[in-house]
Amino acid sequence: MNTEKEVMLQDEMGKSLPALTVFSLVIRYLRNDMQSNIKQLEEKSFDFEKDVYFVIIVPALLQESREINLVTEAALAAGIDAKMISVSTDIDAVSIFYQYSASEHNRSSGCSSGLKYLIVKAGAVTTDIMKHEVAQKDELKEVSTVTSCKVGTTLVDEAIEEFLIKIFRKDVFEEFKATKRFDFIGLKDEIEVKKHNFATDTSNVTLKLPVSLMELHREFTGKSIEYQQRKSPSNDFSLISDKLRLNANIFMSFFDKATKQVISYIQSELSNEKFDILLMFGQFTELPVLRTAVESVFPNIRVVCESDIFKGAFIIGNRRRPERITKLAPANIMVAAIDFGTTYSGWAFSFLSDFKSDRTKASARKWHSGSTQTDKTPTCILLRPDGKTIEAFGYDAENRYRDLIDSGEHEKYYYFRRFKMLLNKKLGEKINREITLEDEMGRSLPALDIFALSIRFLKEDVLKAGDNRLIGQIQVQDVHWVLTVPAIWTDGAKQFMREAAIKAGIESRKLTIALEPEAASIYCRHLSIEATFNYTGASVSSFKPGTRYMILDAGGGTIDITVHEVNEDDGVKEVHAACGGSWGGTMVDKEFEAVLLDLVGEDIFQRFKTENMEDYLELWRDFEIKKRAISPSDESPVRMRLPITLIDLFKNEKTCTLNTVINTSKYANDIQLNGDKMKMSAELSKSFFRHSIDNTICYARSTLKDIHVTAILMVGGYSESPMLQQAIRSTFADIEVVVPLEASFSIMKGALIFGHFPRFITKRVLKYTYGIETTTAFVRGKHPESKRVHADTGDMCDKIFDKHVEKSQSVKVGEPQVRKSYIPVYKQQKQLGFSVYASEIPNPEYTDQNCYFVGKMFVDIGDESDLDREVMVALTFSDTEIVVEAKEKKSGKETYAAIDFLG
Repeated sequence: MNTEKEVMLQDEMGKSLPALTVFSLVIRYLRNDMQSNIKQLEEKSFDFEKDVYFVIIVPALLQESREINLVTEAALAAGIDAKMISVSTDIDAVSIFYQYSASEHNRSSGCSSGLKYLIVKAGAVTTDIMKHEVAQKDELKEVSTVTSCKVGTTLVDEAIEEFLIKIFRKDVFEEFKATKRFDFIGLKDEIEVKKHNFATDTSNVTLKLPVSLMELHREFTGKSIEYQQRKSPSNDFSLISDKLRLNANIFMSFFDKATKQVISYIQSELSNEKFDILLMFGQFTELPVLRTAVESVFPNIRVVCESDIFKGAFIIGNRRRPERITKLAPANIMVAAIDFGTTYSGWAFSFLSDFKSDRTKASARKWHSGSTQTDKTPTCILLRPDGKTIEAFGYDAENRYRDLIDSGEHEKYYYFRRFKMLLNKKLGEKINREITLEDEMGRSLPALDIFALSIRFLKEDVLKAGDNRLIGQIQVQDVHWVLTVPAIWTDGAKQFMREAAIKAGIESRKLTIALEPEAASIYCRHLSIEATFNYTGASVSSFKPGTRYMILDAGGGTIDITVHEVNEDDGVKEVHAACGGSWGGTMVDKEFEAVLLDLVGEDIFQRFKTENMEDYLELWRDFEIKKRAISPSDESPVRMRLPITLIDLFKNEKTCTLNTVINTSKYANDIQLNGDKMKMSAELSKSFFRHSIDNTICYARSTLKDIHVTAILMVGGYSESPMLQQAIRSTFADIEVVVPLEASFSIMKGALIFGHFPRFITKRVLKYTYGIETTTAFVRGKHPESKRVHADTGDMCDKIFDKHVEKSQSVKVGEPQVRKSYIPVYKQQKQLGFSVYASEIPNPEYTDQNCYFVGKMFVDIGDESDLDREVMVALTFSDTEIVVEAKEKKSGKETYAAIDFLG
């Protein structure tokens, strides 16, 4: 590469600018974007110019001094101080992070001296190889210079383009690229998604083609290809409507040339020298086809696929000398958190050494949506026809289900999505173990099995990732698991999740249930970034005792609201019981769906879903992306593709087109349809949020009516919505509103801290009044005759509510709130049964009035035939789950019984 300053770069239209100018403008943009994000946190004591050290990561091929100098000069031109910058290579960053994490977490001696890595960066254009060796336990050295060959994912793209040219003709495709630039970029994005999702067991692949490409073909050839089915003689592909369906073998052939060249390149290195680890990263490495091929060809070497370039860069910046790493004490305990969400789920873990050095430090998987990486993956699971075996989870489940639809096999499989809301019940609404879930085709399976299989997948995924951080294998008994649930859930819903986790292979004693807003609060209390509240210059982590703040946990399904207060011991106590409802991000989806139903009708939309499941899922994935970008200050319309299959179905069933209906409806000024491109006005798009935001604001106002707070912490994925953020900020203009940079990740990180340090929450406020149903001596005139029962102790009044704790009572975590004595009423009794009831009023008298049965427990009292068998019962309502302790007074025998909320 010529790196002289006068070297020129050409843009997509062939126009040129100096390379130094282009590089500096890119670096300046990224620098300013970072500064803007930090400013949103209102950093008063933070000097961006003096306090930020920049590490710029470049390809390993650009390691000669003049190339590094060009990047450095570009950074200086972008306004970065020369003393606050270093340039490092991507290979160094990945190698350093892997060596650092393996050394830090290995139980014995970390990465031993002499351990050799063959590092392979399989990128978009080139594949680069370098060799590293552990010189000491915390030090790396290069043992070769970087070598490179011109092979990457662009070879796959070229093979696909050649195939499309064979179908549409070269002149048509070239015209499409030149004149329909937006659609061509959309097609490239579509191909990128398919490449990332394609695996060796994929049955077939469907590409959604732009309507404009098919129209150009008709214009050039005079033949319609748009709505006809065309099959190749070898059945390698078929074209139906706007869908190009490709046989798996033909799609795999697009990878053959690039994959074989990369493997050959690696083989040539391994044949000459022995290596302990094959460390791979890069854009091509992210494709399952290459990873599977490498693991298959090289079974005798450990293959690690690493993508944490940024984390390696952080280590370089902190040490400011790339070649050395300070080793921490090895860890022998790991906490793993599973955030099982309505729309998205994920996991994170941290070792004890992580927690000791930085409580917010966590490792988490990056999920591949196809075109991008995300912190979470959709909560959807695909089961094989036996209804017991996982075929795929998350993005993989979505993509695999599309493949099955293409081959007509989907009706044999079970596909479940967004099923967590099944457990969102009100007090009095029962959940039992036999409850079932309907999949997308309307078939049912036991809900407990679906939840358990989903948790099992996430659990095994965590263990696999943990192994990649260790020299050796982590054992399941070394992990303490934390499962997050909404705070507004009933005790039955929490028990259901615990039993699902146990069925997934997690020991009950190794499992903690964490409440989502509490986990988020814990994380925010540990934030190292200083955020100014009321211009005091105080940070979140340095709130003084007595400071109160609201946590608004906005997720996909529910909104949880609670208030915490900082204690003298730096812990926090709850001062307002959690409240909220099902007004999360999915309510926005329902509003959009209501508009579609208004236009096409419920019958047609349901038929569209049944007959075109692939397009139905694509519609919602597209809307999910669009809704995240809707902002109160943005007046530009929202553009998205409406499936051509829905448009055609409506046309075939009705006497007019969908466009005609739109133009004569109340949406005439808000929706435009051009082919399959739908444009919605900003006003209509923003209206989808109205009900969700109105309900959230109403509950937040009610919570703050009698409580003063210093700040509102917005966490959860939906909190990242500009619409919700602006609504909260404008409504509570006199209160500081803070949204962590990783709002959707804050619950998982807080859950990890909770797993290491469960007593961070010191007090909770009870949502309900709890008591036990018992009997008492019947008093004529006081008790109703309908409740008189005869027992060995005489006439008794039944269904008495014996209160243990009261609604809104503040209770200390981990301690029983009250101990009460109970005796049998029949001499032959061998058990005492305790039915637990809850009420929303403070002092209920009878369990059949304003009370709801929530669960039952039994305590053995021996075989003695007398009534003097007193049992002391202590119920602890202050933990995330109710704990019961019973002690038989005469024998001193203690029993720890569990309340069955699912009976």
